[in-house]
Amino acid sequence: MQFVSGHVESLKGNFCDYVGEKYGGKKRILTGPVLPEPGEVNLEDKWEKWLAKFDPGSVVYCAFGTQVTLEKKQFQELVLGLELTGLPFLVALKTPYGVSSIEEALPEGFQERIGERGGDLWGNGDQIPNARLLAEDLGVAIEVERDENGGFSKEDVSKAVLNVMDNDSKLGQTIRNNHQSWMETILKPNWGSDYIENFIQQLNML
Repeated sequence: MQFVSGHVESLKGNFCDYVGEKYGGKKRILTGPVLPEPGEVNLEDKWEKWLAKFDPGSVVYCAFGTQVTLEKKQFQELVLGLELTGLPFLVALKTPYGVSSIEEALPEGFQERIGERGGDLWGNGDQIPNARLLAEDLGVAIEVERDENGGFSKEDVSKAVLNVMDNDSKLGQTIRNNHQSWMETILKPNWGSDYIENFIQQLNML
């Protein structure tokens, strides 16, 4: 018996091996990422104008995905941490528990303090891979430090972001280099279609 998984060997090889062993050594068939062909992305005019105010590579984009909803306190620590960085940022998050809107959850005076440095992109963000996969296996991120209860502070958030964004940081440079390397791999011609062809071949052999 086999099982099908929508993962990629080069990205989640260890995880795929673990799942295979967990299910009695069953053969796994990977479909790959099934990504659309890369093309030109046209931003809305307001975002082009907003991004043009800042240096390339200086804007922080924060998204937790559609499956994550923060408590109000953690939401506030997150946005306050982004404020502490002094960097421009976009945030795409769901409305926290216990409030009826994003605006209600924002810390007092937050929007006035950040001014145009914060993009008002509130709402659901795209789902992202597991933080540990990104940080430990792929080397394209670092994890925000957490306390014994799993919570984080604004200082923890700010420290993690600046470690990555600081041009003089060796860790940040390593992460940016890894980012570029993985991007080049993912954007290779036929990278995704090769997985699909192999998937079909595996199915035909069953």
